[in-house]
Amino acid sequence: MIIVTSSGINDLKNILPPKTFAILASKQKQDSTSPMVKYRQIDIVLRGLPQETIDKLPTPQAFQKLPTSAQEQARDIIFSKALNYNEKDFAIEKLPVRFYPYKGHR
Repeated sequence: MIIVTSSGINDLKNILPPKTFAILASKQKQDSTSPMVKYRQIDIVLRGLPQETIDKLPTPQAFQKLPTSAQEQARDIIFSKALNYNEKDFAIEKLPVRFYPYKGHR
């Protein structure tokens, strides 16, 4: 599941507290860390944010070309504080295939 892409990290600079932005940027740049580990680490950081900050976050780029209803479903899953990373990944996989931008991504 893609939460933040390297090209999308700067979109968050004006939304996130400076310390949080620095943490996310640092994790994104870790070349020795697998994408899966990065995504899990980023998810943990995002789940610790106040809801009002989460509400300001843009829909991840991978989902921005989808119909509005699919974007809303993806946002609800991705930014949920009630779901851990594995649960989010599973829920995203269960979105109708026609909505999912990375069919067969695994």
